[in-house]
Amino acid sequence: MTLLLKSWRGLMSMSEPIRSRHLHRRVAKGKEQPERLCERYGRATVSRSEGPLLWVHAASNGEALAALPLIDALRAETPNLLVLVTTFTVTGAELISKQAPHVTHQYKPSEDPAAIRAFLTHWHPDLALFVESEFWPNLIMQTSERGIPMAQVNGHLSKGSFRGWRFASGSFRDLMSRMSACLVKTDEIKDRMVALGVSADKVSVTGDLKGSRAIQYPQPAALSALREQIGSRPVFLAASTHPGEEEAVADAHEAQSVRVPDYLTIIAPRHAVRGDEIEAMLMARGLTVHRRSKGQSPKGAAIYLADTTGEMPLWYSVAPITFIGAGWGESGGHNPLEAAQLGSAILSGPNVHASQAAYDNLQRAEAVLFVSDAKDLTAALQTLTDDSGKPTAQTLAMAKAGQAASAPDPGPLTRTLESLRPLTEQAFR
Repeated sequence: MTLLLKSWRGLMSMSEPIRSRHLHRRVAKGKEQPERLCERYGRATVSRSEGPLLWVHAASNGEALAALPLIDALRAETPNLLVLVTTFTVTGAELISKQAPHVTHQYKPSEDPAAIRAFLTHWHPDLALFVESEFWPNLIMQTSERGIPMAQVNGHLSKGSFRGWRFASGSFRDLMSRMSACLVKTDEIKDRMVALGVSADKVSVTGDLKGSRAIQYPQPAALSALREQIGSRPVFLAASTHPGEEEAVADAHEAQSVRVPDYLTIIAPRHAVRGDEIEAMLMARGLTVHRRSKGQSPKGAAIYLADTTGEMPLWYSVAPITFIGAGWGESGGHNPLEAAQLGSAILSGPNVHASQAAYDNLQRAEAVLFVSDAKDLTAALQTLTDDSGKPTAQTLAMAKAGQAASAPDPGPLTRTLESLRPLTEQAFR
């Protein structure tokens, strides 16, 4: 263990009172569920049943969605397998509850060593899988010290994270040496990990699990009701947006509404708890806002705020054009596959390294337009719609090409399962 990791362990032990105050502030902001706050301290709210247990840690929605095909495949191979999924966010918890009710969810314990000890003592998993870039030092170290085999799946390491870890490459190498396997999305990610000292033999390129996920269609009754509420109004969707992006979407909406007074824009923020904040900003601009979380319909609204979780297929299904958020900063963009599979033409900022392979496929198929800023977004939206706000022939061609280019690919899931086979056969026998 490096000096930095030892210092981190000590710091996390001493700073628990500060972290506790921070957790209670998060409760006040709606970012924690007060009745489940004990899970952050490692105290389980669910009992552990007998049988082999797979623990999957995913940060939030994107990571959880990536893990679902793998979880289903592993459960099919081992029928008595228990699955525990931990997430950091409330939205991740809600998504697991809605889309994977057959698994157990708990919140990730804090980095306090005592919380992690309590968590591992209660659950004692037989195998731990960390999704994408969840490098929590104390969580990884204590899991390793208990002899629990671990692997990274759908591994990601952004340019920014790579630059940061270069100043602590010894600690990164120590953490990853505790993994039995690192299964990553791309050759570029493998090269970054190897440059940080991870053995090349330990890192395998398996592809992006999100591309293996079966198409998720909305509930027919919900879709029918939404279409009836929208009627003949033209629709634009901004999905998985972050602070600053909603303002750009509002600019584009206002420009569109000059041409088409009944234009409807749906905003589905990445974090539903930001609903109040987004509504206040939009209303300050004089826009009429209705909110899904309040049971309101789109009727009579300029902006429909879809501040709920687990309903993205519904929004993609009614929107011929979707702007996918997080492509204007360092986050690296969000995955566009679900929107493309459901027939929506894609707009995104150009910084999409987190889902590079998916965007490369769409770009080769001419199914995505990259927009650099709010002005560019407005111009693209006007290019892709006619004077009545309906999609143009170019838009329809983009959507059709996107559906073909985003068809589910079993390859990443197959390669991931094969790479994990030595671990799963030993852990679940």
